[in-house]
Formats: sequence, structure tokens, C-alpha cells
Amino acid sequence: MVAMKRPNGRARVLALLGLLAGHLSFAARADSHACYLSSHQPSIPTAPQRQLVLIIDDIGFNLHRGSQALGLPGKITFSVIPYTPHGKALALHAHNSGKEVMLHAPMSTVEGLPLGRGGLTAEQSRAEFRDTLAAALQQVPYVRGVNNHMGSDLTQRRPQMAWLMQALRQQDLYFVDSRTIHRSVAATVAAEFSVPHLSRHVFLDNERTMEAIDERFQALLATVERNGVAVAIGHPYPETIAYLRQALPLLAERGINLAFASEVLPPPLNRQLAEDAPLLPDTTAAVATRLSSQSPRQTTIDPDLDC
Repeated sequence: MVAMKRPNGRARVLALLGLLAGHLSFAARADSHACYLSSHQPSIPTAPQRQLVLIIDDIGFNLHRGSQALGLPGKITFSVIPYTPHGKALALHAHNSGKEVMLHAPMSTVEGLPLGRGGLTAEQSRAEFRDTLAAALQQVPYVRGVNNHMGSDLTQRRPQMAWLMQALRQQDLYFVDSRTIHRSVAATVAAEFSVPHLSRHVFLDNERTMEAIDERFQALLATVERNGVAVAIGHPYPETIAYLRQALPLLAERGINLAFASEVLPPPLNRQLAEDAPLLPDTTAAVATRLSSQSPRQTTIDPDLDC
């Protein structure tokens, strides 16, 4: 019987190292396989985010109502009328409360309603228009954008809308068309000047009853759920504030988030344009002077529109 030779110490060490290398190789392959599986797992789609932009107009005339509106929860944009008794203070309060601030720029109407100081009209020269707008913007601290107060006349006029959008582009401000008339060209001209812009979908409180406001709010929610985003405009009326105080905390249950106007704006398409770029061919000063003397078409004002 042949006696088996016991492996010497060096051979035993080599054998153990071989076993260990095999184990490590297997573990590495297993880890690599796990990583591959992990990286190739199908991602779970997230539900699309629904965003509601809520703008409260006509801020500045009444301190108490303005303060009540500023107490509403969430991301709300407040639009301040220039030269009002409490406009600056409420704009500062809004900013310090984490809200967003806009200029609610008075613009001429087809009915010729009085605008007050800071109004923009078709009778102004381009220089007068520019200076009036610049002074109004100075009246509103922390302004991020502009929407029209009234404006059923002016928003139909391409030359004046071109002047407006060029000024907003130069100052990196956005525009929200309140759409006080169906034939508004404001959003079209904003796009031509690469100004970020939105348009209003629903006025909440043309009729100041809880029932009517609820009807408009439900229409607003349907628009958000259908389109993914919607823009609503309300006012600091006691009825509106009371309704929104109850309704806004319930938005999350329907998968809807409040968002500032600036958060849902599409990016400007052509920001490399020079800030002193010339006006479009049909918006030169000569054309503006000629068209300013013409009355815009007397179109029907949207029944869902407010001044």
C-alpha cells in the first residue's frame, strides 16, 4: 500500500488561495449580475404633476382685504395695481411671505373706462408708453411679471403690445394675458418677442356668491385635470377669500399643486436676441401711430372675463 504524501505547508497555502480566488470570482459575478438586474429594472412611472396657477388681482386699494388674501395658504401670485394707497406695502408683505408679485397694469378698454394713474393707452406715443410702464413697475417691489388690468382695447392692438413685450423682454419679466376680450393679441405678440407668457383660463368671482365661485372653481379643476395646468384669476373679495380658505387645502387630495406663475412658464425661445433688437416690421413707430388712431373691432367681451 502506497502511503499518501501529505502536502507540505507551501502547497496547502496555494490550495487555500485557489479556493479563495474561486469564491471571490463567484461573488463578483453575483454582484455584477445583481447590479445588471437592478439597472435594467423597468422604472415605475410617476403620475404627471398637475399645476394650478392662482392670481389674486386688484391688490393695493384695501389693506385689510389685501392682508386677508395674503393669508391664504400656498403658492399664490399677487398682482398689484400701481399708485394705490397700499400697493407697495402689500407687495413687500407678499414677497416676505414667500408669495410671488406681479404688476397689474391698467390698460384701455373698449368702453373707455377711466384707468387712473399709470394707465397704458393707444393715444400715448411710444416714449410716453415706455415711461408710463417703467414708472408703474417702479411702484411694485419685487415684481416678477405683468398682467393686464382691464385692457379690452389695448390688448387688441399689436403695436402697443409689441412695445410692451419689448420692454418686458429687456427686464426679464413674464406676461399673463388676463384675456378680457377674445381678440387679444397679447399672447401672440409675447411669443414673437420671446417673452415667457401664460393666458388666463377662468375668472373665479365675476359673480360674488359662494355658489357661483364654487361653480367656477370646479370648472377650473376640470381644466387642470384635462390639461395638466390652468391659470385662474380672483380678487380679494370676502367671498373669494372665504371660499379659497376652505378649498385650497383640499387640492392635494386631487393630485393638484399650487404653483407660481413663474414656475409653469415655458422657457423663452430666443433669449440670445439683443435687448435693443428692432421691432418687428409691422410694429414700427410709423405703423403704431397710424393704427393707434383706428378703433379696434368692437368684439364681444368674453362672459367669463373680468376687468
